Amino acid sequence: MKQQISVTARAARMTAELANLPIHDCKYVGEESLYGEPMRDYSYFQGTNEGDLGSVKSIWIGSIDRLPHLLKANDGPVIVTTHIDYEHVVAPLA
Repeated sequence: MKQQISVTARAARMTAELANLPIHDCKYVGEESLYGEPMRDYSYFQGTNEGDLGSVKSIWIGSIDRLPHLLKANDGPVIVTTHIDYEHVVAPLA
């Protein structure tokens, strides 16, 4: 399912999520190819240290464009996979 969201709404959602569920234990996993492009794979835990509030996540960042392309969240028995598509988007490289 593709979902369009405004930049303002996305920023507000991410700010609230990071405040409630901070990121811990970031680790570089390694390099691999995704969709024929070189990627850097990272894993991290997002959540609180209290009880089981949180999940282990992995994110694939493009080695060339430095943009996230794939996110996998292991939320207990459910694994959520998010593919990020930049078709028709020109990213500023600084």
